[in-house]
Amino acid sequence: MVSWVEAELQDLLQQIHVEDDNEKVVEKDFKILSTVDDWESGTEEYTGMSLEEVKTALGLLEGPFPCFNGMEDPDGHNLWMAEGQKALKAETALPLNPHWHQYVGVLKMMRCVMDGKPVLLTDKVGVGKTMQAVMFIALHVYYREHWEQHKRFPGMFGKQFHFTHFLGLIPCNADACFSESEEHDENLPDGPAVIVCPPSLLQQWTDKIKRYLEFGQFDL
Repeated sequence: MVSWVEAELQDLLQQIHVEDDNEKVVEKDFKILSTVDDWESGTEEYTGMSLEEVKTALGLLEGPFPCFNGMEDPDGHNLWMAEGQKALKAETALPLNPHWHQYVGVLKMMRCVMDGKPVLLTDKVGVGKTMQAVMFIALHVYYREHWEQHKRFPGMFGKQFHFTHFLGLIPCNADACFSESEEHDENLPDGPAVIVCPPSLLQQWTDKIKRYLEFGQFDL
């Protein structure tokens, strides 16, 4: 798997055109068309949804997020080691529960992927972007496995989802929020997830991944 990633990166590097050092540099004066205050969150269509409704849209059942630990160790043990596994079963272990905005962020990212659109996760510092990124990687794997078994994706991505319910326009229970019209005809691509980060953040990413993901679900 590592050799495959290296080959892909080498291919991308070869496609980068290196400009001649003697080539004249043209400076551009870019005007800022709007301030940060004018930006939208990108998740406005989900603001009226409860946590349970967001989970329903994602097609998630009760219990921990797919491939995630259900508990976490407040003492910070490596949960991929024996002492960490023991700590998860101790009375001091705490529930690992992502917040509403993190589920919504993952829902938005998956919606973009299904639509073939790029996506940037640009929440403020300290609101759990790392967890959202790991959640999305885990959800991608869960959706692939679900497709292999059922030939459709879970939740709103396997069936049309009626957001009119969440706008208060029609009464709707969990089953009635879907129709049979939206079906994808192929699975998500199978491949490794590559995280690019500065060397100074490598240990932090490693620690977070082992904190969130259940041991044995992924190779790192």
